Amino acid sequence: MQRGYGTIRQKKNHGEYRQVLIENDHEPIVTHEEYETVQRMLKQKSNRTKENQEEQPEEISEFKGKVICGICGSSYNRQVKKDRTGKSNITWSCARRIQTKDLCENDIIKECQLEQAFRTMWNKLSNHCDEILVPLVNELEQLQATPMIEEQLERLDKQIQEQKKQREILNHLASGEMIDSAFYMEQQNIISKNLKEYQRAKEQCLRKSRQRKELKQTKELVKQLKKGPQYLEVYDKTLFQAIVKQIIVNPNELVFQLKNGLQLTERREKV
Repeated sequence: MQRGYGTIRQKKNHGEYRQVLIENDHEPIVTHEEYETVQRMLKQKSNRTKENQEEQPEEISEFKGKVICGICGSSYNRQVKKDRTGKSNITWSCARRIQTKDLCENDIIKECQLEQAFRTMWNKLSNHCDEILVPLVNELEQLQATPMIEEQLERLDKQIQEQKKQREILNHLASGEMIDSAFYMEQQNIISKNLKEYQRAKEQCLRKSRQRKELKQTKELVKQLKKGPQYLEVYDKTLFQAIVKQIIVNPNELVFQLKNGLQLTERREKV
């Protein structure tokens, strides 16, 4: 007759029996030397990763905030993907198109296409600078603002505010029945006439001020073209930043808006 075994149960020792720790009682799977070596290697790898992250911050593209969708008006966002060889493929996409194609139908554009279009635009403008920009400078110089333009604007703003205060006082007197309707209408007409004259004069001053700014920026553009290469063989980031304000991306064309207000169009190559 075989003797049966009872059920084996584990019972936690809450101090009923003395506990003894015996170090190095079992043969280790990994030796202490091997363990320490692995730990040193992991630490060195972690330090190198941190150093690389600190030494190589993310580069901010010169196109950021300057590439605008001509269909919906949203900014284009940069997207970087790597192929099987590890080579980066950089494209720009409309922010609304990234969410869903239903929001915008404008296609993506490769960064190299933006660079190529800028090179083409620069080469055309550089070789026709005397035909396009020099006459524009001469025209703006004939229309440029008087030296006292800022003082004129300040004086006109004060006159406009004064007429608005007079209108408030007049309305207050009329609401309290302190003046008759005939006098009220007469003064209202005078105030309205003065406001129109002052606002018209202010708009003329602002137009002259814009012309002055455009003249300054156009002269700077001519300066950049004269000192830059006549023919740009390789894309130049510095030149792009110096003269371009925005690029409007339309389905079939790219519109370069220069800092002096000039707009130049280049054909858009399909991806």
